[in-house]
Amino acid sequence: MMLTDGVSAEDDEIEAMISAATRDRPGDDRFWEFVDAIVRLRHAKPEDRLLAIEILDVVGRHSPQAQRRSQIRLRR
Repeated sequence: MMLTDGVSAEDDEIEAMISAATRDRPGDDRFWEFVDAIVRLRHAKPEDRLLAIEILDVVGRHSPQAQRRSQIRLRR
């Protein structure tokens, strides 16, 4: 819900608290850098967000999981 509604400028403390809380979890630190970068796009121009979406779609289509799903569909 927060990503959908956005975070207002006065909610910087909430954003920092959420970022700190998620980083305390074990896992892939680069993943959270990725999430932070996407969240920062809420301040981007609509055309820049569209470009980011297109780039993410291309990256997603070239992921190992997407390629495996594609191969399974082709075998049917």
